[in-house]
Amino acid sequence: MTPEQQNEIQRRAKQDATAQMAGWPTKGNPFSSAEKATVYQKAFDAAAKELKELRR
Repeated sequence: MTPEQQNEIQRRAKQDATAQMAGWPTKGNPFSSAEKATVYQKAFDAAAKELKELRR
């Protein structure tokens, strides 16, 4: 996976986490390859945790 692909996956995960925190519907993890799905899930979890901390 190229750095550009990884950055795009992380950007998408952060965007989805923000949408979920705002109560908007999301489609979940859109990636089917294990490598991309793992990168997405890690970035999503980190963004969700960061957003929850900011809400306090």
